[in-house]
Amino acid sequence: MPTRRDLNFGMLAALAAPLVRAAPAGAQVQGVQMLSGDIAGGFADLVEAAVPPGRGGMIAAVVQQGRLVASVARGNASIEMGVGIGLDTSFHIASCSKHVVAMALGLLIDQGVIGLDDPVRRYLPDLPDYGIPITVGQIIHHTSGLREQWTLTSLAGFREGDNILQDDVIDLIYRQRAINTPPGAAYAYSNSGYSLQAALVEKLSGMSLREFSRRFMFEPLGMTSTYWRDDVEEVTPNRALSYVVGGGGKKRYLALDFATYGATGLNTTMADFAKWDRAFYPGSIFSDKLLALATTSGKLNDGTATGYGFGCNIGMRHGYRLISHAGADSGFRSIFMRFPDVGITVLVLCNDWGLNFTGVADGIADWLLANARPSLASLQPVVPAALTAAQRRAWAGRYRAADGTTFDLLPAGTEDLNFQYQGQVLPTLPLSASEALLTLANFRLTFNWQGTTVKSAVFRGVEYTKLVPQATISPASLVGTYWSPDLGLPLTLSRRDDRLYARLGKYPPLALTPFDVDVYWGLDAGLLRARSDGSISFQGHGVSDLAFTRVALPA
Repeated sequence: MPTRRDLNFGMLAALAAPLVRAAPAGAQVQGVQMLSGDIAGGFADLVEAAVPPGRGGMIAAVVQQGRLVASVARGNASIEMGVGIGLDTSFHIASCSKHVVAMALGLLIDQGVIGLDDPVRRYLPDLPDYGIPITVGQIIHHTSGLREQWTLTSLAGFREGDNILQDDVIDLIYRQRAINTPPGAAYAYSNSGYSLQAALVEKLSGMSLREFSRRFMFEPLGMTSTYWRDDVEEVTPNRALSYVVGGGGKKRYLALDFATYGATGLNTTMADFAKWDRAFYPGSIFSDKLLALATTSGKLNDGTATGYGFGCNIGMRHGYRLISHAGADSGFRSIFMRFPDVGITVLVLCNDWGLNFTGVADGIADWLLANARPSLASLQPVVPAALTAAQRRAWAGRYRAADGTTFDLLPAGTEDLNFQYQGQVLPTLPLSASEALLTLANFRLTFNWQGTTVKSAVFRGVEYTKLVPQATISPASLVGTYWSPDLGLPLTLSRRDDRLYARLGKYPPLALTPFDVDVYWGLDAGLLRARSDGSISFQGHGVSDLAFTRVALPA
């Protein structure tokens, strides 16, 4: 008898008959009242308010029990060409892809090819041995402790415009000699775990994820315009482009410059995305056992529920169960909100970074479930203020409340700042020199200035004092070259004009600014900490304690 690790394409082919079932147009859920009347007319004003003329745009839809009930589209798939958005416009759906790759792996779990409690290294032996095995369930439920792939690619020197491939990401994950936390000890959203799920599907099936998904999920559902983007140069008919409006209202095209898949990378249309909803009703392509498993919260080692299932958040809204996820890459935005108790799903696909896609989705759900509507003014996009470099530097730093709680504002690219708080990372949109909007959460930060210095900030009614760091290790003593085996790159620290500069890989030298005691920011991806043993460690989003050891260069 073959063991699970021996199962290959031939074994999977033998399982194909029970694995693939035709999808019904929409299975009935007992006791559900079907929607009727002019549903699109009921939320068209929400989409209209969210999409001003001359911008990218969005399409919003309501699906009931796998049947597309209504859709409303506004704005441009291509601003340059004046092409509008429709049901057949192809969108990159970013992290909403996670739900799909998890269900692909779920098919193999359901057939006994692999188990939730199996060690990932049983199938992917190039993943390092971290002492405690990382299980399949842990990479699904974001409790693996793995370092975050996008922070690693940034550190490794991949820049905007580079074509990042799946092999680049997998290689970086396999290079990591340590993880952030012991497996199962903490919940931390991890793209790396979802890239490994794609690798597992490919290893166990002998097919590409693209082919496996087409054969066993998309074709049975009639999804003819959905695929994993595994070729960065591939031409896609009716593809939406990606946009952002920067400071002062300048429109910019944001290239989608990677062909990675699993954690992201799925392209679909609203017509197809609505068909995907059919899979989550009895009698479709997934067994009742898998459907229950996929919407069951993962747990930490101590039994604490994480609220996350198979690529989906699990919660409640207006007294109904809610299965949901959102996605954001470049200018693309996406969200699905599935309410299984009433058979209703709300979908929004968007190609403009600054449009309030979550507000539209929330507004449609609230209207359908609770007859509540948001103000139209709250949905209108905000044009960001253009901060000077000095103002941006003044905002950046670590802030601490009286109870010891902290948040960080760290540079992200050349113009942006990310808000980091309790493991969450949110982009900021400057409204003025004294106010910023946290765009994915609709919270605001208010900054208190004293002359040219920010003294504190108010977040959710609590004042946080900006820390003024003092070095205990002389900055001059840090000058030198350091090496990271996890990245395979040198870090060079130099000093001029009484400031430290860091050069990592092919980065140009970047000026470092004191952030906390012996901690400096300046690299886009995070912080550098000077250690008493003469080494340097890096900490950024999803990456903890990545070490750089000082090396002596030949004379």
